[in-house]
Amino acid sequence: MKNVKPKWIKKRVILFHWSCLKTEHNHKDYGVAQRCIDRTGSQKKRGPRLSHEELFKRNVFVARSIIGGLSPEAAGKDVGIGATRVIQVVRYIIRKSVWRMEVDVPGDMYDMRSVIEHKIFWLDRIQKMVDHHTLNEC
Repeated sequence: MKNVKPKWIKKRVILFHWSCLKTEHNHKDYGVAQRCIDRTGSQKKRGPRLSHEELFKRNVFVARSIIGGLSPEAAGKDVGIGATRVIQVVRYIIRKSVWRMEVDVPGDMYDMRSVIEHKIFWLDRIQKMVDHHTLNEC
């Protein structure tokens, strides 16, 4: 074995895959690649990202709309979000409006019907939250 020397071996590897035209996104099967292309084309094009302030204003607008009696579908259509996201936003704003506040919350704050029943209270809390938010920006 003393006379054995390393041998330089060159191997060429060729990879075949179906491309859906996304960088670094390969598929083993033509049908999977075609479905990926179809799915990508049908996705909604998102608008530009909202700043923190724009997002806050949008969320407050949506919460006020829902508490005022607008349906989630209609409120979402006004601002370009779905009905499910509208409900998430409203619940977030409601939680935020009473966070660290020592107030008795009427009804169940996690039940939209109860929130709408006590809309004067919730619209007042949201307005106080907006005023506090505006004061802290200055």
